[in-house]
Amino acid sequence: AFGAGTPIGDYADMNEGFDGVTSGNGGVGAQKGGSSGYMGKDWGVGVTKVMEGYKAYAGNDTGFANVYTGTVTIDLYGSNTSPANATDGTLLGTNSRTDANGAPLTLTGASETAYRYHWIYLQAGGANLYMTELEFFEYAVVGGSSNITYDATGDYYHNRGIASAELIPTMTSNTAP
Repeated sequence: AFGAGTPIGDYADMNEGFDGVTSGNGGVGAQKGGSSGYMGKDWGVGVTKVMEGYKAYAGNDTGFANVYTGTVTIDLYGSNTSPANATDGTLLGTNSRTDANGAPLTLTGASETAYRYHWIYLQAGGANLYMTELEFFEYAVVGGSSNITYDATGDYYHNRGIASAELIPTMTSNTAP
């Protein structure tokens, strides 16, 4: 899987949801039967990260939920213990919109608290869910202080440090957490 951490959740083919491919038909990424599901990352023993938000990519031919034109909601959760289910953690933020083929959904400004586990919980109608790619945006700690800064547009993080610590060393005056 692209980036650090181990995929968690109830989607099939979760590694494909973290492989860096942001465009493709519904069968390209992670998939799940049903109208709700969750997927994310376990950063590992002794590792916590502060996630500012996410960018979730829908299938080009399916949207997030096949044959569905209603509202899609994606919640961001964090926890320091492995989640037993999709909502077994702290809700960090939520965003929703009408489902549309190929249109990503982004959340920013979610949290300043570090967790070992981060995941999204997607809720929609339809019989099958599709996640072509899931990116987490990580806060950066500047100069080793508690001054937390981030690029609110998400452009700096886009497709570089997807759910990973690789992002931090590339920034000036920062160190990997």
